[in-house]
Amino acid sequence: MTIQPATVTTAIPTGALAAPSTSGRITIYRDDGAGGLVAAETGQQCNNVHALSASIGNGSTVQVYWRAGVWWLVSADCPS
Repeated sequence: MTIQPATVTTAIPTGALAAPSTSGRITIYRDDGAGGLVAAETGQQCNNVHALSASIGNGSTVQVYWRAGVWWLVSADCPS
């Protein structure tokens, strides 16, 4: 399993194992070969099974992994 960094472009709502949220969108970042990251794939669906106190807002940094043809949320910045 590969975990990729991403930024939220459409808020990722709370979810549950029995009912994942599917409306969040992200931009995936990939290694640029020079030790940095570059935006590589935008508008990607991001499913979420985590119960959250609030949606993860636009511009937040998240970590995601690819499973069954969809990106899934692993972790996110904590809101301030």
